[in-house]
Amino acid sequence: MFAKFRTSVVITTTFVSTLVLMSFFVILSPGASARLGIRETETSIHIDGVNYGRLSKVKTFADLQFTQNSGEDFSRVSLGRDFVTEPSLYHWARKNAQARDQLNHISIVTQTTDGYEVSRYDLKNCKPLSWTVETADPSQGGFHETVVLAVQEFAVY
Repeated sequence: MFAKFRTSVVITTTFVSTLVLMSFFVILSPGASARLGIRETETSIHIDGVNYGRLSKVKTFADLQFTQNSGEDFSRVSLGRDFVTEPSLYHWARKNAQARDQLNHISIVTQTTDGYEVSRYDLKNCKPLSWTVETADPSQGGFHETVVLAVQEFAVY
C-alpha cells in the first residue's frame, strides 16, 4: 500500500514540476512580454468618416467631459488635444459653425497600436459651439486646441 501511495506522489510531483517548468519557458520566452502585457492604446477622432488624428486627453469614456445646462436639448462635450501635424479640429469647427444646417457624426475610437479596435464612442448630431487654439509648450512646438461640441445623442460600443 505504501508503494502505491509513493508512486502516486511521485507521478503527481513530476506532473506539477513539468507544468511549472513549461510555464516558466512560456513566460521567459522572447516576446512573452508583448503577448502577456497590457497593450498600449491610442484614441483618435473621426468626423464624418475622416480621421482627424489622435486625442491626447481622452483614454476612456470617463475622460469625455459631458455637461448639460438647464433648458438645453443637448449635451456639451469638450475635446482637447495637443498636436503638431494632424488635421486641425479648430479649422474644422470654424468652418462647420458657419454651415448652420449641417450636423456631424463624430466617432472617438480607441484601438491598440496594431489596429485592434477596443472601444468606440459615437457622438451623433453634433455641432461645434466654441473652439480655441493656442501654442503649447514652446520647447516642444505644436499647439493645444479645444473644441466644445453640442451633442444630441451618443452611443458606446
